[in-house]
Amino acid sequence: MSLSLASSIRTVLSGITSEVALLRDEANNRIGAREVARSFVNSNLTKMATLVEGTHIVSFKDDRGEWQAKEQSRNHSIWTVALQTTIETGHTSYALLGSILSQWAKDALGVEWPRETSDRVAKMYVTEMQMVGILDTKLAEVEFIDDNTHERRTSRVAKLSATFNEMMNAEVDTIREATSMLCKPLRNQPEDWVDAVTGVGEQANMGLITRKSFKGNSIASPVLSAVNKLQAVKYVIAPSIIDAAYDILDNQHEYNSTEEELRMYREILTLENTEVFFAVTMDSRGRMYYRGGLLTPQGTDFCKAAFQFANSKQLGETGQRALYLHAANCFGMDKISIDARVAWVDSNRTQLALIEDHHDIQEFYPSADTFQATVAVKELQKLWAFAGTPSEFESNLVCHQDGTCNGLQHMAAITKNRQTAITVNCVESSHSDEPSDIYGIIAKFAADNTSGAVQALINKYGRSMAKNPVMITGYGAGEATIIQNTAKYLVSKNEDAGLAEDIGKAYIHAIESNAGAVKSLTEALKGRVKTVVEAGATRFEWTTADGFIASTEYRDIECNRIRAGRFNALVRDMFPAPLDEVKTVGAMAPNFIHSIDATHLRMVVNSCNHDLVTVHDSIGSHAGTYFETATAIREEFVNVHKFDALGNLCESMGMRTPKFRGDYKASEALRSSYIFS
Repeated sequence: MSLSLASSIRTVLSGITSEVALLRDEANNRIGAREVARSFVNSNLTKMATLVEGTHIVSFKDDRGEWQAKEQSRNHSIWTVALQTTIETGHTSYALLGSILSQWAKDALGVEWPRETSDRVAKMYVTEMQMVGILDTKLAEVEFIDDNTHERRTSRVAKLSATFNEMMNAEVDTIREATSMLCKPLRNQPEDWVDAVTGVGEQANMGLITRKSFKGNSIASPVLSAVNKLQAVKYVIAPSIIDAAYDILDNQHEYNSTEEELRMYREILTLENTEVFFAVTMDSRGRMYYRGGLLTPQGTDFCKAAFQFANSKQLGETGQRALYLHAANCFGMDKISIDARVAWVDSNRTQLALIEDHHDIQEFYPSADTFQATVAVKELQKLWAFAGTPSEFESNLVCHQDGTCNGLQHMAAITKNRQTAITVNCVESSHSDEPSDIYGIIAKFAADNTSGAVQALINKYGRSMAKNPVMITGYGAGEATIIQNTAKYLVSKNEDAGLAEDIGKAYIHAIESNAGAVKSLTEALKGRVKTVVEAGATRFEWTTADGFIASTEYRDIECNRIRAGRFNALVRDMFPAPLDEVKTVGAMAPNFIHSIDATHLRMVVNSCNHDLVTVHDSIGSHAGTYFETATAIREEFVNVHKFDALGNLCESMGMRTPKFRGDYKASEALRSSYIFS
């Protein structure tokens, strides 16, 4: 079904039930031969006959981006290739399958199979598929071009048998029963979540908790309340973003857009003059996600700019200042004081009033968030042209306030580490003070403690090169990953990657000196988790301040995965998936902190009686409710840390809770202008 047809039908249909039913049908209509082939292979690979003995080594990158190697059955690899290609195309032949297997042998085994070998192996597997009823025994002569030799060849083709086709039709029905609705912006408000499995719409077939490891259906009422309040927020598309999408699509030769970006621009046009909602789900840590497919308020700069509140609010007494502050942030002025940001808008009013579209932003303000800045400046222009007083001006602009490395802020509160709290703006400050810039601090400290070529590169790329090490350290990354990522950064800049180790270590030292809470909490949790994992524990659960039950459990399913070039099978019943100890131990600290920052956001949502949009470490509100939201952010930061979630986690592991000796108190954040700004 085309996007335009689907859009037209959804417009005619009324009610969330009808819309969800249509989106479920769209998801089911996308089930094709490839999905059926993969499902069959995953379920039946181990039942296929052994036609070739031996194993081979497969190299691959794991989900941590590191190269791994494993030994794999050669028979399973060939069956994966043979079955998936045959079922997808609906037929095969000795020559066709032989050509495909020849390429597989070249890629996977590093050997050149002569045609006689590839055809002989192919004949074995085709014959077996005929014997077990996958292929018809009747053959037809066809001509084709060999992909490897580019020669015209003749081969006898066998089609899928009638019996097997019937079986695959039943497989399609089974797959359809398990599908969830296709996720898109909704024209109708989603039904409230009432537990972990009931919400959005009758046929949505979605779970509130996306991880399958979640146990039970009961969800704490404050958690449900926050999610349902977010689902009730209505959005419209900013007109300037519709203009930008048309411009980019009409002038594709001038833009370096990916195919996914072009799809995003096309889809946004289907929402012109339409009010939309988003279904919201969570992961096992409690982080909330807007389920809109390519288009969500949590997406790229373009998406954040696209979705503005459908309902407008008057600016009131403080809204103009909030609007100026948000606009300055979009233009890259977020490193100066709040007073200076507001003054920047005032002093640049003449030039800002002349901006017509995103082209002007890109040309005159290259460091700006192009599309968010475009929408913001258009709102400013409307305000400046307004005949009434600014307090009476009605705005629907989403004004964001972002946390300074929000995970580190929560780590500072938990460990009571004052230096970290200072570095990430959790201590008292006024609107006239300049905010602390953690990336700049880390870059300067690293440069001051190095020399020569290493120091020169750190100074040259400043906070830009320091940003990734700081961010991934908060996610539990170790020294090797930081060095590896630094090397990639240097390569991208055509610099000497041989200096990555010294630069990476300089960053690590700088982070430990200025944001020591990261190492303190990470090491405390790593040691405890490692101890209980060695004692046999596999699953970890803890409760957060609003009653959410977070969990962590990682299984190494690689033992059940067959990698065959561009083909892939996951045979879940081949071996019991063991615990991924490395990932479980390494991920606990960041997963725990993510559960805390998600809880903080939910508590803010529940404490406010106005529209909000959340983006993990950012909260958007109307300009008129911006400072009210800012107060709630600070109050709920204090409240979230009144509950000892770390103690709850440690108690569940049977381990002693760490007693950190710092003197920082979360209540100091009440007087911080920059914890979120």
